[in-house]
Amino acid sequence: MAGRSAPKKPAKGSKAAEPTSSGRRGKAAAAPAAEADDEHDVIGIALVALGVVIALAIWVGLAGPLGDAVDTFLGWLFGGPRLLLPVALIAVGVTVIRGGRLASPPRLIGGWVTLWCALTGLVHVVDSPVSLTDTADLADSAGVVGALVGEPLERLLDSVGAFALLLLVAVAGLILVTGSSLRTAVPQAVRLVRAAARRARQRPLRRVVRAGSL
Repeated sequence: MAGRSAPKKPAKGSKAAEPTSSGRRGKAAAAPAAEADDEHDVIGIALVALGVVIALAIWVGLAGPLGDAVDTFLGWLFGGPRLLLPVALIAVGVTVIRGGRLASPPRLIGGWVTLWCALTGLVHVVDSPVSLTDTADLADSAGVVGALVGEPLERLLDSVGAFALLLLVAVAGLILVTGSSLRTAVPQAVRLVRAAARRARQRPLRRVVRAGSL
């Protein structure tokens, strides 16, 4: 159409438009995020591998003399709940790999430590050892950790009060670990308590068997 000039074409040899500052900031932010994802994967795989090795040591005894030593040490430290340690480590590892970007690592660690201490304390209250200095008796109960958590509470609040308090702590740990609500965390805590109660009912039989072997 007359009176309108044709659009000007860029001159030959001219440089293309440089990326904007917002684009450069986006690329710079993507690099640390990718590095954080790699760190989560490495930590998660290491936790899963550790859980598998401990499972071989304390479940099926396939880790050799070192596995026997690990089983003895974990028995002294955690007692019966050590049988759940491989499951906990593998669960944490998978959570870090799959959901590490969504969950805060300090929250996961704090939640698992809280839950584990509450669980060992509950087992100690329900299944108290006859002697706190007998290594075999501690291994049959909740180990040193369970004694450190449960024994002071049991003396201060009696068995019922210590049980109720540790149950609330276990619920808080479950909420931190799973990010669930109180409504879903309470039934999970009840299942843990039932498992501890079943184990306590099996305790007299183990004592008879051990006494007969002496």
